Amino acid sequence: MANIRLARINSTMQTVLAETIKNELQDERLSAAIVSVLKVAVTNDLSHAKINVSIFGKDEKNAFQALLSSVPYLRKAVAKKVQLRIVPELHFVLDNSLDYSEKMNKLFEKIKK
Repeated sequence: MANIRLARINSTMQTVLAETIKNELQDERLSAAIVSVLKVAVTNDLSHAKINVSIFGKDEKNAFQALLSSVPYLRKAVAKKVQLRIVPELHFVLDNSLDYSEKMNKLFEKIKK
């Protein structure tokens, strides 16, 4: 039962964070980038949430820094839109799995030739 609840919380938080980042954050460093919320993993006690994001754009490092500086605002948005007694601390992690898979695909193509 708890696993179903956590899965629902993860999914809801992922949607809320993606929409908030896309529609509400006004930081110019984020306007030149596309931010995708790939995964949210909330701990069992709901005290922490690890959010994997992927950023595409000209200056990914600056966009990630803008995202990190927006954590208090994003946490308030989660508190408003997700019905939880405890609002988890948000920990953003830059996910490079898409870059890694692209690199591996290129290597496989070279091997085929």
